[in-house]
Amino acid sequence: GLRNRYATLQSLRQDVSDPSNVGRLAILFIDLDNFKTVNDTLGHNAGDIVLQMTAARLADTVGATGVLSRIGGDEFVVIVKGGDVERQATQLAETMREVFEHPFDVRGTSFVLHASIGIALFSVGSESEIDLLKKADLAMYSAKDAGKNCYQFYAPHLSHRADHLMQWEQQLRVALNERQLFLVYQPKIDLARRCITGFEALVRWNHPQQGVISASEFIPVAESTGLIVPIGDFVIHEACKQLASWQSQGYETLSLAVNISAVQFWRGDLYETIARAIEETGIAAQRLELEITETAMMEYPDLVSEKIAALKKRLGVSIALDDFGTGYSSLSYLNRFSVDTLKVDRSFVQAIPADRSVCVMVSAIVNLARSLGLTVVVEGTETEEQIAWLSALGNIQAQGFLFSRPVPAEGIPALLERFGVCGMREPIGSPSRVVPSTSGQSA
Repeated sequence: GLRNRYATLQSLRQDVSDPSNVGRLAILFIDLDNFKTVNDTLGHNAGDIVLQMTAARLADTVGATGVLSRIGGDEFVVIVKGGDVERQATQLAETMREVFEHPFDVRGTSFVLHASIGIALFSVGSESEIDLLKKADLAMYSAKDAGKNCYQFYAPHLSHRADHLMQWEQQLRVALNERQLFLVYQPKIDLARRCITGFEALVRWNHPQQGVISASEFIPVAESTGLIVPIGDFVIHEACKQLASWQSQGYETLSLAVNISAVQFWRGDLYETIARAIEETGIAAQRLELEITETAMMEYPDLVSEKIAALKKRLGVSIALDDFGTGYSSLSYLNRFSVDTLKVDRSFVQAIPADRSVCVMVSAIVNLARSLGLTVVVEGTETEEQIAWLSALGNIQAQGFLFSRPVPAEGIPALLERFGVCGMREPIGSPSRVVPSTSGQSA
């Protein structure tokens, strides 16, 4: 029952052709956050119901303040005209945020679905309707980059950023085709025995001009452009091949963790991708660990719980809750997620042992995990003092540059020789001494 994209552009064309509308016209571009998850988990019929419910909510919110349109998919537009149009647009965006705090209830499943909102003001008389809509669109993506569930106004730097992202996207596509991506591996150390329990696989980009680029720089681009899907496939298959190589050498107890992006986690064929990699490489599935961030898990906790249970039951893989302590997970959900490992975020570890309050929190996390039968891995260990304090907590594992920076596959044998493999033989060297690597910060 709403205007479509064509009708919206027709109306905008008339608005921007009227000079009197300069400074009196604004566009709000509304995009539902993670709407694809609804289609992937509940089905497209449920997605259609959510869109109808969203349209009704927005129509009630907009009222006579502006004109509401749906321009495609889960994207809506509101055109607002008036004297203090910036204030009107701001108030409208804030009201919309409040409206989206109320859960949707579809076929017995209740969930909160937020929205990101971009706002563009008609301030230049020479602008076309396409230009104005594009500015609102860019502002919406800026809101998503800012953490979603918020609104942003268009600023000129967003256009430059969009051009930059387009260039990176094109270069990433070349990187995939020309196999410029590769994996490095950081060991996880059992602090009591000082031996290696496993590794975490981390992707890097060997850029022809810029050299090696870390994942933190290009993964956000990959997620925003959809390239995270083929990159994720590459990482899973390469990691499984490496795990198979270790197992063929007799290192059956080594585990290998792979980071799963929230975008990758919710896509429909993640199970098939992992199952195919396991079958092709012949690895022991229980030695493959999928790391999912706490924030991603808490977006749709009930649906996440079901999906994790299915992955564990059907594939036999283990699950790690990454960056624990930085999100907002409920302890009741922690028990329901059926995770095997808690990874304590490096932001906590960096404050150990100087900050007493942080020490109390980390100690509580370890005790909680132990009571639930979970493995604890702390990230970002960089000093002997941190290791001494953490070791006193008991059975715990650690990652960090104090032990080793992430290394390519050819650097792994030296690490296995240096520390030994837990569950296979006594580690080499004295368990009372940690030999720091030349380092700066943790990966």
